[in-house]
Amino acid sequence: YCFMTEKVETTSFHVLSSGVRISMPVSDRFLSHSQRGLRAGYAYVNIPWVNDKQWHPYSLFEDPSDPRIQQMFLMKVGDWTGDVHKALTRDTKRPCWIKGPFPSPYSHAGK
Repeated sequence: YCFMTEKVETTSFHVLSSGVRISMPVSDRFLSHSQRGLRAGYAYVNIPWVNDKQWHPYSLFEDPSDPRIQQMFLMKVGDWTGDVHKALTRDTKRPCWIKGPFPSPYSHAGK
């Protein structure tokens, strides 16, 4: 999976009362997986300024106004997501790492 890992320097973190919305511009490689029929179901995210050893999977959502922007929503329900929320006192842009995209195991349900 190393070849599917990339650093996103301009990741936007939007603080919500219930968690954090992450928006990131994706690379051509990332986008090409979606265009080849591998719908971007989820990706792993590593936020090194919270914990540089932990990777967590989250569903991906395409920005309706720009398909090159992928979003994740981190609900504040556990230790790690709570730490992310605490580390962000306001909306900001910071780097993070992503690994993926991976198709959802449910992407072919009903076919």
